[in-house]
Amino acid sequence: PFVVQGQQKRTATKKPATTAKAPAKRHVTSKTTSGKRKTTASKGKAKSRTKAKSSEKYTNSSIRGLQNQRLQVQKKIRQQEQALRANQADVKKRLRNLMVINSEIGERQKNIDNIQKDIAHIEGNIDMRNAQLRTLARQLAERKAKYVNSMRFITRRHTFQDRLMFILSAHDFSQMYRRLRFVREYASYQKAQGEALQAKQAQVDEKTKQLEKGIGQLMDEGVAQLFINQFNGRKLIGTVGQLQFEVIQYRLENEYGAKCRWEPVSLYKACWVECEPGFEDELEHFKKRKYQYMASDREGRDVFLADSGYVLTMAQQDFKHLKFHFTSEF
Repeated sequence: PFVVQGQQKRTATKKPATTAKAPAKRHVTSKTTSGKRKTTASKGKAKSRTKAKSSEKYTNSSIRGLQNQRLQVQKKIRQQEQALRANQADVKKRLRNLMVINSEIGERQKNIDNIQKDIAHIEGNIDMRNAQLRTLARQLAERKAKYVNSMRFITRRHTFQDRLMFILSAHDFSQMYRRLRFVREYASYQKAQGEALQAKQAQVDEKTKQLEKGIGQLMDEGVAQLFINQFNGRKLIGTVGQLQFEVIQYRLENEYGAKCRWEPVSLYKACWVECEPGFEDELEHFKKRKYQYMASDREGRDVFLADSGYVLTMAQQDFKHLKFHFTSEF
């Protein structure tokens, strides 16, 4: 009966229904208020039922999805929080490193400033020393010029009168004393130098004789060949191999008491040169053309010192009437 009354109230708004059911209102007037309350109660129950049904439908269908979404969101939040904490720690670490670097930069800048100050100070000292050196160099040049003039004057005038005039031509007494002292010291110095030169010359002559004697005997034994360069007069020793030089040096030092040292010469081969009869002019022309490379042996024979194989080949082609021998036995 509550449902019917509710339907009546719903249909009461329609005009045809009100006209048809007007007499029934008298019998149910006393029950209208209670009917309204019952209808409202029925409506509340119906709503609660629909809500329960809808909540049952919502819980069964999507509660698990929402829970999964919540878990995923919470997981992302935790990950974001961890990343944020890591970023904050990294930022703090970078800030500390930046502060350390800034302090180091400050220290380095101070060191650079100090070094620049030292460089400026040193450059100033260098400029001052250079100016002093230039002054000293100028004074030294002047003293050298004066010394050269004095030496020339002394060497040109050896008589007692010249020396006396050199002493008396001074401007004052101090300069006269210095000149007198210079003349005495220079005379003693010349005497000492002359004696030392004579002693040294005697030693050189003795060593030269010993060296020439030793080389002559070794050449007689056929150990090596001695050549004298016609261009500069230097003595050249030619051997078969490098070991012969060490043997000669050892024998000269131990058997003849003459020490020597070798200076290597870049030569290709030594050739004895002779001409065919009637072609002496060609030989003279060859010797003039190759005068820097011409030498003579102990017997006075002409020797061509070729510095390369190409030069030797070209000489043989250009001077066809000359004979080039590679041994002394010809």
